[in-house]
Amino acid sequence: MSVPRAAVVIASTIALFVASIGLALGWLVVGHDPHHADPLDAARTQAIESARRTAIDINSYDYRTIDRQFDVVQGEITGAVLENFRKTKDSVRNGFVNSKISSTAQVLAVGTVSATEHDSTVLVWLTVTTTTDGKPAVQHAPLRLHLLRQNSSWLVDQIATVS
Repeated sequence: MSVPRAAVVIASTIALFVASIGLALGWLVVGHDPHHADPLDAARTQAIESARRTAIDINSYDYRTIDRQFDVVQGEITGAVLENFRKTKDSVRNGFVNSKISSTAQVLAVGTVSATEHDSTVLVWLTVTTTTDGKPAVQHAPLRLHLLRQNSSWLVDQIATVS
């Protein structure tokens, strides 16, 4: 009589084990399904990428293509930052063109300070190389960018240097 009980216990254990594996695999698949991603994680990732791109674009200009670069930047900023950009872009343009200046920025590190699905604050550490008369000068530029989600885009509405 003990043989059938042992068989039932073994069969039940095997069934529970198989069911557990099935549940674990199902959880892993749903956990990695982009359609089931956490909205806050997705927003954070998008905000970081927008902050990275905008920080580079705002600090990378070539006097030969500066007007096109300005158009790109204007599509990445909003609010007071856009207002200030529009007020100063002519003098910045003239300075770059008259002195034949180019600058390129590279991101060293980036991190989120805070994030919701609608706004985010991101720190971006840049190295900016500015070349005037063929002579490069390198600066480190840590920036704090605040971004707002407008429609499906993340736009920078505040920029501050970090000391």
